[in-house]
Amino acid sequence: MYLVVLLNALFASTFVVAKVVLSYTKPIFLVGASMTIGGLLQLLYMGIKTPKKCVIAFKDVGLFAQVSVFSIMLSYGMQFWGMQYMPVFKSCFLYNFGPFASYLIAAFLFKEKMKLKKWLGLLVGFIGIMPILLSTSPAEQGQSIGMLISLPELAVIASVACYSYGWFIIRILVHDRHYSPLLVNGISMFLGGIITLISVPIIEGPIVIHEMLPFFYLLSGMILVEFLVCNNLYAYLLDKYSETFVSFTTFSIPLFGALYSWFFLNEHITWHFFVSSIIVAAAIVLFYSAEHEDKRL
Repeated sequence: MYLVVLLNALFASTFVVAKVVLSYTKPIFLVGASMTIGGLLQLLYMGIKTPKKCVIAFKDVGLFAQVSVFSIMLSYGMQFWGMQYMPVFKSCFLYNFGPFASYLIAAFLFKEKMKLKKWLGLLVGFIGIMPILLSTSPAEQGQSIGMLISLPELAVIASVACYSYGWFIIRILVHDRHYSPLLVNGISMFLGGIITLISVPIIEGPIVIHEMLPFFYLLSGMILVEFLVCNNLYAYLLDKYSETFVSFTTFSIPLFGALYSWFFLNEHITWHFFVSSIIVAAAIVLFYSAEHEDKRL
């Protein structure tokens, strides 16, 4: 269990680092560069240490492609774009949508049965997200698409849905097809990074990097922590626990994120964050009481 807590503490720190790195370059290029480098490093490590495990079956190519597109290109692209316009603690909190996205995907795409009490937990969870959506930064106000939600908020929520779907596929590759988590992450990151880099001139135009040295240091730290440590630790935990359980423990990420953003970036934590946190915590308790009941039957 301590590995789950460590994962979430580390993952929350990457929001702070990414927010700072985004002041030096554009989001889509950042995704492409970091993923390509991180994926290449993992594949080189696998190729040197266990070359026999670096072979994939032709029938699984489509699964690897799905992970590359959903978990890497779409998820991180939308996340980094949306993070430009909102405080770190808010982007962290919106990742609480992850468990709910996982349940909906499990119910509708993977035909997992869910009882009424679980659906009630989901409903309470969605209600809990509403207060945080009411808080808007000046940058978000210019991207508003309605009274309750802005385009950056929608982008981050959509990125979580893509990320959740991608990890269902990763679980299939790791748990059912018995691929190494390192290989799955390495291939998906490298392939997703290359695809993203190809799209940079179309989406963002010329590549721009301000102050190369601090950008390089921050990018290196982000690759090390988020893409090499967190992603592989997440994949490892998926082999030990269910996607549902691991996803629900990410509730602690916004708490770490709020602490980091207050301490390192001097961001003011609004009352919306605390109200939403309490409601979502109640939703988690409600859902897991239903999960416990299911296990006892």
